[in-house]
Amino acid sequence: MFFSQYAQAPVVTGGANVRMINMRQVSGVATAPGIPATTVAFQNPFWRDATVTVTGGAVTVIAVSGTALGITSGSFLVPSGKTVTLTYTVAPTWKWVLS
Repeated sequence: MFFSQYAQAPVVTGGANVRMINMRQVSGVATAPGIPATTVAFQNPFWRDATVTVTGGAVTVIAVSGTALGITSGSFLVPSGKTVTLTYTVAPTWKWVLS
């Protein structure tokens, strides 16, 4: 599979056992995407594993790919192409660091 460096990020439907890594995306601190609405699954847009740190707000659940992590703040891994879902009453902030 080939994607031009000028093309948009790929859209993958299915392929639960396929792991895609964007080797053109630089590792390190990334500009964090906007916080999605509460309970809305948000796909990791960078196509690299990311350590996400959630702080502040009033978060009751953090889930990665539909699995609740049992934490309401702190750092956790969102693998390439997987989703993160935050349930909150007051939106938190988050920071993304790519592996």
